[in-house]
Amino acid sequence: KKMSFLKRFFLRRNYHRQAIEDLTQANQLIQSKYDEVKRLVTDLETINRQLVESKQALESQKTALIQSERKYRILADNVSDTIWVIDIKTLKFDYISPSVEKNLGFAPKEIEAFSLEQTLPSSSFVKVSKILAEELARENKPGVDPQRSRTIEIEQPIKGGGYTWAEATVSFVRDQNGAPTAIMGVTRDISERKKAEREIAENENKFRNLFENGSDWLCIHDLEGNLLETNLQYKEEYGWRQEDLEGVNIRKLIPERHKPKFDEYMTRILETGEDEGYVKSFTQSGRKVILEYRNKLILDENGQPKAVQGAARDVTQRVTYEKALKESEGKYREIVKYAPAGIFEFDMINFKFLSTNEVMQAYTGYTEKELLQMDLFSLLSEESRGEAKRLFERVFCGEKSPPPAEYTIHGKDGQEIPVIANFRFFFEDDLPKRAMTVIHDLTEIRKAEGEKRALEIKLRNAKKLESLGALAGGVAHDLNNILSGIVGYPDLLLLDIGADSPLRQPLLTIKKSGEKAAEIVQDLLTLTRRSVASKKVISLNQIVKDFIASPEYEKIVGDRSNLTLETKLYDGILNVVGSDTHLSKTVMNLVANAADAMPAGGGIAISTRDCYFDKPYTGFEIIPQGEYAIIEISDSGIGMSSSDLDRIFEPFFTKKQLGRSGTGLGMSVVWGTVKDHDGFFDITTEEGSGTTFVLYFPVSRSEIETPSSVYIEDYLGKGESILIIDDDQQQRDLAKRMMERLGYDLYTADSGEVAVELIKDRPYDLLILDMIMPPGMDGLETYRQILKIVPHQKAVIASGYAETERVLEAQRIGAGSYIKKPFTLEKIGLAVRAELDQKNKEQLSHSERRS
Repeated sequence: KKMSFLKRFFLRRNYHRQAIEDLTQANQLIQSKYDEVKRLVTDLETINRQLVESKQALESQKTALIQSERKYRILADNVSDTIWVIDIKTLKFDYISPSVEKNLGFAPKEIEAFSLEQTLPSSSFVKVSKILAEELARENKPGVDPQRSRTIEIEQPIKGGGYTWAEATVSFVRDQNGAPTAIMGVTRDISERKKAEREIAENENKFRNLFENGSDWLCIHDLEGNLLETNLQYKEEYGWRQEDLEGVNIRKLIPERHKPKFDEYMTRILETGEDEGYVKSFTQSGRKVILEYRNKLILDENGQPKAVQGAARDVTQRVTYEKALKESEGKYREIVKYAPAGIFEFDMINFKFLSTNEVMQAYTGYTEKELLQMDLFSLLSEESRGEAKRLFERVFCGEKSPPPAEYTIHGKDGQEIPVIANFRFFFEDDLPKRAMTVIHDLTEIRKAEGEKRALEIKLRNAKKLESLGALAGGVAHDLNNILSGIVGYPDLLLLDIGADSPLRQPLLTIKKSGEKAAEIVQDLLTLTRRSVASKKVISLNQIVKDFIASPEYEKIVGDRSNLTLETKLYDGILNVVGSDTHLSKTVMNLVANAADAMPAGGGIAISTRDCYFDKPYTGFEIIPQGEYAIIEISDSGIGMSSSDLDRIFEPFFTKKQLGRSGTGLGMSVVWGTVKDHDGFFDITTEEGSGTTFVLYFPVSRSEIETPSSVYIEDYLGKGESILIIDDDQQQRDLAKRMMERLGYDLYTADSGEVAVELIKDRPYDLLILDMIMPPGMDGLETYRQILKIVPHQKAVIASGYAETERVLEAQRIGAGSYIKKPFTLEKIGLAVRAELDQKNKEQLSHSERRS
């Protein structure tokens, strides 16, 4: 319509045709632009469709990536191995899988707070660092795969302590330029594998030891009989060296006449694959042996024979034993026949005797023929029959081996004999068919039991003696402290007065009285069996001779002209180790008792000799096997009753008037002295016929040392410092005065605790140490504490009463000699001087070694 309008318009306006053509061109141009826009719209639609498709693809890829990441996250979080990533700059964990808590006990957050170095022991960190350095150094080298991984074995810490073995596979995480940004690794626990490897190594070593050191001869030989390998046992036992046996043909080890048998063996084993039997061989020394062997063929991978493995055992002795056993079978019946016990068999149906030996016949008085016509019950007493019936009922009910039991049997002459019977039953179809019985006469055993009861009484008396001795020991300790001043101060005073002083004799009397009182105290200590007596090699003959020449012997015999003494001393008697003072007092006590046992006079005999027991000897007590030196003292006096003999060694037991004829401790001291010398007693006595004491002492083959003269100049001090540790004020003062008189620099401590504090402030050349210092530390504990401060501290032990074990322990850890209270100036001076001289020698030796 528009175009018609225009045409009419232009016609009316007289437009030219050219205008129409211009409009046509414009219309064409508009159509062209329209088509172009249409194409653009189509392109836009295509682009939009492509964008939608790309978005959908991206969404699909994102979903797949999320699923993949989830899958690998689940895999990493649940795998048993530990996966981890470490930043290469900080060497701290960026990620570690949760399995680390199961494997090591650490939560992932705990591990992520640590650096690599903090999570590994130093040896494993060095190993990992070396590998990382090597891999980083290979980055820019041509031909090297930068993505390769390395596997190493490391140790990892376990929470709570300890380490576990792991296998770590390590590689690098890289950026787009190939530069390493992180270290990634997988760690696997290989502790079980390590354990298995150790077990395999141990098993291999065990079986190698079994092969090389087994009691059997193990070998491998080729198909020609040449030895390829043998174990050490054969080499050592039979005298062959390894080089002697390698490559040796077994035929060379076999006697000539037996070599064809070896060829037959080789044929058999190649045909059958195994063989066993016996072969005669010989050792390098020429000794003939019999070997029992069991060999098997070794096949190669193709099933073809390549060698033989064998095991042989030397059965020479067994074959000899078997031969001897066969010979002994003929002697069995003779052994049963003449065995020192009654042996018989009977059936379990009618209990008739099947066989008996001669001892059974001797027990009962019946002949074998008579016994074989009797049954078991006819020999038993009425009470024993009931016991036997009850026993057999238990056996028929299933009891196989009932214990031995005691019975009474009647002999042919009507005499009752107590016996102990041991039954052995033989079964068929679980029912007893016959029995063999061994019986022993208990008559002599009953006697022995009576003797055993007597020994038990003696043991109870010994325990009673020990209990009373403990009480006496406590008293002795206090008395020793009191007597120290009486014995010690006269020594100091005598040094300061002249030889013609009227006070000298009274002081000597005081000193001598104190020493005698100390001897009585020593008797109490001997009674406790806790005195630490100095021991040396001595002669029993000399002990007897010195006693006979002593004032004590003169006091005993006094004006008793009706007493005679006879001595018989064996010239070749062996020496003993002990205390001559204690043994002399033992002889004195026994001789004094012998003299008192003969108020109307009589004879005393003292003799010495050696003896050897090749088996234990039972007398007053059991004396073990061994070699002994003996003192024997006998008298012809009134003797003792058995009840008195049982109590003879009890403290204060005496038939004398206590206080006038003695202290009542004499025989108790004798007992303690003999036991302190590891000795034994044998006593024979009879009322009205005298008593004999025989004392047995273990011998020594050491020589007797010759004593030398001692002067005060020998033990004077040189200004050395000494610390006296004693809880008793009087003892400290006395020891201090004595040591100062000898030229020492003295210090004192009234307890172990004070002494330890003093040692911390300054050193001392020597300690004089008391062993018992209640209520604090005793001497041993004090010395132990001091040694922690001053190692090798020298000390002398000075005590009136102490446990032997405590003294010995103190000496074992470094203390010197033991000085018994009350001590004289000479004894304490010599002990101190000897210990200080030893210290000087040790210091000089040390200086020489340093030079």
